[in-house]
Amino acid sequence: AYILLTIGNDYTQLKDTPAATTYYLKTKKYSDSFGDCLTAVEINNSVASAYQLRKQFDSALVFAKKAYD
Repeated sequence: AYILLTIGNDYTQLKDTPAATTYYLKTKKYSDSFGDCLTAVEINNSVASAYQLRKQFDSALVFAKKAYD
């Protein structure tokens, strides 16, 4: 999951939003695997960002709440 996040972050830096969101959404299946650690927060925050970029605000809110609750 961490490698997928890193690739997503790299595409974000390259301003390739479609590729970044693809990698962020691939991490979604791992969001509950890490419990309360920083990686879970990063995954959920990145998935929320991907949904926000796609203008899917309801889904973005769900993952943002998972990241920070």
